[in-house]
Amino acid sequence: MEEADKLKMVRKYYFAITNACNRSCELCSCYSDPTRSTYLNLETFKEILPKEGDFEVQLEGGEPTLHPNLEDMIRHAQETGRCTKVTLGTNATLLPYAYIDKKLDFELSVKNIKDYFLKFKTPFTLKPSINYYLIKSDCIHLDKAESIRDAFSQLKTYGDYSLVFNVRRRKKPLSDDDDEWLVKELDRRGLKEISNLFFYQRYGYAKDREELELPFIIPDPVEFYLIGPDGKNWGTDLIARSEGMKDMG
Repeated sequence: MEEADKLKMVRKYYFAITNACNRSCELCSCYSDPTRSTYLNLETFKEILPKEGDFEVQLEGGEPTLHPNLEDMIRHAQETGRCTKVTLGTNATLLPYAYIDKKLDFELSVKNIKDYFLKFKTPFTLKPSINYYLIKSDCIHLDKAESIRDAFSQLKTYGDYSLVFNVRRRKKPLSDDDDEWLVKELDRRGLKEISNLFFYQRYGYAKDREELELPFIIPDPVEFYLIGPDGKNWGTDLIARSEGMKDMG
């Protein structure tokens, strides 16, 4: 391929910007929990981004909203003028929800979430997680998901904001019905149609679960790179990045 053609290709950079997380999901694919404390350096992030040509960035974790420089990373990528999309993958537990008398104020939560994401340029995609463990930790996790949906419905009038829920299902024997109950609940709430539903895969804390499939990278005509919280580039090796994160403090 000619050098000029390479620069025309969109490159995707998937940054696990931290292994810290405010949850301890039992099947976490990257060994993240509240005891971890590795954060990708902002300057390292800037250095890794390509100096020429278009690119996309996905910021994930761990829980990326714990990173003190998350907004700086998003803005820097967008201000290069060559970042064609930013995607944020999050457990969505730390978004600016509003509470009155310890109960979720739905309408104010929608406004707060809308206002928060208006700070960023578009195209911008949010990928909040939904799974059994997050619901177990917070009984109103799906109520919060509905507030995110309504906020992004309003955001669409301001620009190219998109929303896809990443829904991970457990298989038997961990779930009596392969978490079909969750699928039905998402459908009842009007969330299923904007959800990407899939089963947990056999890596991370789930690496010994024989009922699960190994991760499969869908062939993509673009280049992509998986970056760890220490700045190491693992190429397309999802399992290797995960195991690398296991050994970080």
